[in-house]
Amino acid sequence: MKKLIIICISFILANSCSRNDSTESSDTNESNLIGVWKKSKEVIYSGKNNQVLATYYPADDCEKKSTSEFTGDGKLITKEFYLNSNNACVSSPTQTKSYYYDSSTKKININNAFYGDILKLTTGEYECRVNYHYDHNGDGIDDNYVEYYYK
Repeated sequence: MKKLIIICISFILANSCSRNDSTESSDTNESNLIGVWKKSKEVIYSGKNNQVLATYYPADDCEKKSTSEFTGDGKLITKEFYLNSNNACVSSPTQTKSYYYDSSTKKININNAFYGDILKLTTGEYECRVNYHYDHNGDGIDDNYVEYYYK
């Protein structure tokens, strides 16, 4: 499960409820998306009643080194770090994918496939509700996975 979460971190973006930050622009234009992002957490909300089912934070200082970079030319570059069996911090191969963000619908596609909905996008934070179609709590309703990032 941890490895799946790390992989999902690489792909990035999408959240559940938008919030406005009075100190930063909450404009959802693509220029706010461009840059290097680090994941602060992932929260799983019940698809039935929006209760928090689980919250995952980067597991250690090594995993906290992982980044996702959105470039101005439509590339998403992910760098993932993890502790190997010798407890050494190592990097997975860097992945480069294409992305497209539609600021009018607030949807993001990665490698020509729908990835998620951007719920919040400022110059320093973004939240993305990811399109996993997975029922975490087994109640028969897909739950909402929201990834939180910061610059």
